[in-house]
Amino acid sequence: MKDKRKRYHTDLEGRGVFFCGCFLGLAFFLRGVFYFGFTRTETVDLWTLIMMLILPWLLEAAFITLLRGVRLDAPGLYGILGAVYCLLLVLQCIQYESLIRMILGIIAYVICGGLLLGVSAGYLSRELGAVSFFTVGAVRFLLALGDYVLPLRLVAFLPEAAGLCAVLALGCLTLGMKQKK
Repeated sequence: MKDKRKRYHTDLEGRGVFFCGCFLGLAFFLRGVFYFGFTRTETVDLWTLIMMLILPWLLEAAFITLLRGVRLDAPGLYGILGAVYCLLLVLQCIQYESLIRMILGIIAYVICGGLLLGVSAGYLSRELGAVSFFTVGAVRFLLALGDYVLPLRLVAFLPEAAGLCAVLALGCLTLGMKQKK
């Protein structure tokens, strides 16, 4: 029986990987600006510091290093790292004040993480993964628009913008996976 999986490789010269690196770099920068420029880090509890700064920074630095520094062509590794990032986004959903938003965020990020693993393993099309991440990103932006941007709480928007950039980066990453000839 013939294997129906698609064999993907990471198109390191393509626009998907380029924009993935740009969005991850922007997310890294926005987190640093918020926590070291606008927040007194000694007043932030350890859980928040680990979940909102340290772990995202480690994952973003790993992605950027592997994509742009080492230039590693390993879609499976990127799929695993992306799924771990989605798990981190699930854990970050706990801090939402709205129960509906928390439940929808958890469901959306679990689905997106599973889709990313499916895409990187070759079972799903990369377009399906990209559409799911961009849809979640659009919904997250619209919710943030009402919560942060329109009431002009722009400093409080920085961590939300960093998370939004990470979601868009994972969408671009799925588009950066091309089928092997």
